[in-house]
Amino acid sequence: MLLAPAHTPAAIVAKINRDAVVGLKQPDAIRILGSEGAELVLGTPAEAGDLLRRDLARWAKVIREANVKADD
Repeated sequence: MLLAPAHTPAAIVAKINRDAVVGLKQPDAIRILGSEGAELVLGTPAEAGDLLRRDLARWAKVIREANVKADD
């Protein structure tokens, strides 16, 4: 997942996404990522944001339920 600073203009985010998708669809990129065990999932910035929010909520719940504490 690619991330950008908060309040990055939507046009910039869209351009980065378009360019990244083009690059990641290249056969060499697919081969290299696949050889590392990566699963390539291409989508929109909105879909990535939704995925990140769901993952944060899921792992926050796991951490709370397991009573995980950070070492100081």
